[in-house]
Amino acid sequence: MLRPLGQHHRLRCRHHRQGVTLLLHSGQRREKERKKERAPAGYKNIPSLDAITARLAKARQLSVDGTAKPPEAETIEDPKTPGLRIKAPEHPLEHTWTLFHDTKAKMPFTPASAGIIPEAPGSAHPLAPDTDEYEAGLSVIGEFDTVESFCRYFNWLKPPSKLERNSNYHLFKAGIKPMWEDEANANGGKWVLTMKQNPQLLDRCWIWLAMALIGEDLDEGDEICGAVVSLRSKVDRIQLWTRSKDDVEKINGIGKKLVKLLDVSETDGIGLEFQYNNDDRPTPNKFLSIQALPQTSYRSTFPNKPGYAGTPAEGAGVPANANPPGPGGAFAGFGVGLGGGWRGKR
Repeated sequence: MLRPLGQHHRLRCRHHRQGVTLLLHSGQRREKERKKERAPAGYKNIPSLDAITARLAKARQLSVDGTAKPPEAETIEDPKTPGLRIKAPEHPLEHTWTLFHDTKAKMPFTPASAGIIPEAPGSAHPLAPDTDEYEAGLSVIGEFDTVESFCRYFNWLKPPSKLERNSNYHLFKAGIKPMWEDEANANGGKWVLTMKQNPQLLDRCWIWLAMALIGEDLDEGDEICGAVVSLRSKVDRIQLWTRSKDDVEKINGIGKKLVKLLDVSETDGIGLEFQYNNDDRPTPNKFLSIQALPQTSYRSTFPNKPGYAGTPAEGAGVPANANPPGPGGAFAGFGVGLGGGWRGKR
């Protein structure tokens, strides 16, 4: 026969139930904290409607036709299912690439003849602000991993000479941010090509460099991280970022190939030097350089070999029929696909 529990037993049961409840709540809290730690950055940071609208507006400003995104991929009829359209096969690249844009301009456009805007020497962006602030100002235009998708983006975008002053395009391998602080860039440097008020040369060099990057014409064992083109009030520049800076022979080899591929020399009024991705400066004469000077006895430190900086050697990866881009876009004359002088992956 069961007997009713005494007061002492009832208190023990109540305390036991309360303890179990507290343990359950504590375990639930710990599990929520663990899930929060495992959640990727920005997991619940859904952009607001205003943020989405602003991004679409910026994309329209960067495009040659005012659209918010590049054309869709070409489709073909599925040979196995008549009447069904599928994406046409495309030619894959060795790496996936991400295209960024940022600008620090305070006004819609500043003519090149206006006053000089101070810049931080060697920086990928002027007056480099706090890292978080700078990263927040970067806009991802898109990613591509095929020849055709690359062409769709570059035909759709304005060439760099048509950007606002103090603006940049950044083309980097996927997973690498165009920042000194990124792990891939922290111990490296960059070749910096400068030119003064020469929009056609700027656009041509950027086009050819972008094609060389995705076609693996410049890389030395995954040494290259990406490239930047910057439009400034006085001197525009193009940068080629590398992972390292200590192997002088390798870095100089990349610099030589860069000059040869872009078909530039001091006679074009350009300058070229290698800079570190920190506040240090290389030892003088450690790396090759070009200094644009008026009529003097100056000679570039690059070897003066036939065809070196004059006309590109055969097979250098530069399209033989490439022309400076017109108002139709950076790649208006470069057809989608493998034509137009494109040299595919080896």
